[in-house]
Amino acid sequence: MAEKYRITAETTTVNGIELRRIVRVKDGVSGGYIQSESNLSQQGSCFLHDNGRAYGNGRITDDAQVYGEVFGDAIISGAATLKGTAHGSASLSGNALVEGQIHDQAKVSGDAIVKGAAFGRATVGESAYVEGRVYDNGVVRGQARVFGEVFGSAVVEDQATLHGRAFGTARLGGSADIRGDVSH
Repeated sequence: MAEKYRITAETTTVNGIELRRIVRVKDGVSGGYIQSESNLSQQGSCFLHDNGRAYGNGRITDDAQVYGEVFGDAIISGAATLKGTAHGSASLSGNALVEGQIHDQAKVSGDAIVKGAAFGRATVGESAYVEGRVYDNGVVRGQARVFGEVFGSAVVEDQATLHGRAFGTARLGGSADIRGDVSH
């Protein structure tokens, strides 16, 4: 297996941990900073861009693209894109995009897009779109669109659209179009 990137002598320090800059071998493009080769796979086309940082047990694999920071036990895989921060045991996979934060044990997968945050044990999947926050045990899936917050054990699914908050054990589905707060 040919090397995809090499580690340079250029360093930066984050939380007392020394990270080293990477350079992509095929075109000489400077990437971000890693603590060790276990943070960024040499396989696939995954890459840590610009001044991104990956350290601890954070991993970037497959064809994932990261423009931000991955640490703790977070995993970015598949063809996912992270433009922000992932930490804890968070998982970003498939073709999903997160522009913001994913942390704790949150999972974002499929073709989902999160512009904001997913944390706690939140799950965002399939072709869901979120501008806001999903947390606690909140779930957004299907082709649901959320402009606000989903938390508690609330579920927004199918083609439902929410402009507000869903919480408690609320369940929105079908083609519901809700403006305001929903709880159960």
